[in-house]
Amino acid sequence: MLNDSPWIEQLEDINYDQLEKTVDAEVCVVGAGISGCLSAYYILENTQKSVILLDAWKVGQSASGHNAGQVINQFERSAKSIEKEFGTKKVIEARQVIEDSWTRLLEILDKIDLTPQPRIFKGYDAYNSVEQLNNILDDLVVYNKLGQRNFEKLYILKDIHIDHKYAGLYQRIELKKLKDYLDTQRDDFVGALERKTLIMNSALVCQKLIQFLLKVYPKRFRVFEKTEVIRIDLGLQNSFLKCNKGLVNCNKIVLCTNGFENFQINNKNGEDIIKSFHQNIIGKIGLMQGYFSFDYKEEIYSAVSYSPRKGNLKEYEEYIYTTKRRFGEGFC
Repeated sequence: MLNDSPWIEQLEDINYDQLEKTVDAEVCVVGAGISGCLSAYYILENTQKSVILLDAWKVGQSASGHNAGQVINQFERSAKSIEKEFGTKKVIEARQVIEDSWTRLLEILDKIDLTPQPRIFKGYDAYNSVEQLNNILDDLVVYNKLGQRNFEKLYILKDIHIDHKYAGLYQRIELKKLKDYLDTQRDDFVGALERKTLIMNSALVCQKLIQFLLKVYPKRFRVFEKTEVIRIDLGLQNSFLKCNKGLVNCNKIVLCTNGFENFQINNKNGEDIIKSFHQNIIGKIGLMQGYFSFDYKEEIYSAVSYSPRKGNLKEYEEYIYTTKRRFGEGFC
């Protein structure tokens, strides 16, 4: 099977040194994907601290180089479950922060001079059961408790029965219009959530952002690739990261990697850190496919997610993202 990514194909051939000695920094960020690169950005922008960024492979070429390319403003959990754990006010505040992050993201993308310029457009989450619709409606109920306006629109087919308690939280729609929104010929969808989205080559953003940070903060920022962390020793004042060929001495550590279960963490300043929780997560195999289409439409951009037909993510069933963009436009 071909293991390749169109996002990585669009990167410049840039290599950073492997760590082979002992280095010092106030903060060490582990993982040079989108979360690690943005963490380094905010630390450097908002403090005077020095930062070292480590990656076991190459900048932006792991999970951030293999994805559907869609930026969305959604929680991984339902608002109802978050409300139960943290309260309504916290949910509303967190949702507003996520919504405001669009502005911050566009500011960053403008700074690193991506071409072509990104743009936000309408994406859709497709639903094929009343159970899925009710789950989304429950979230909208939470958001409306403190009078917060809805950032999304929920469309539901005209002949689908919805409890009257959800009145005012959705709009009715004809099947033909719903299929147009979802860019599909299938007739089994019952509704869709319209949301903001942006198509982004996150691998390219990582690469451009690192170049920007090295230029703006040459005395406070360093990057090392092919540097695998083997052991972390957490102390009261300083902490150490033992790597395959070098050592990092720092005050703070930020883990932005899925590979943290592969190295040892020794906490000399408190209780042991339990890092093995992946056994509680059901894995899914992700596949990326692409094709060329000459069926030109003026609105060429599309981003849709299609939920499993059974409505249960714990069952092994397909979960599909589709992303459409102009050929040659690596960013949006």
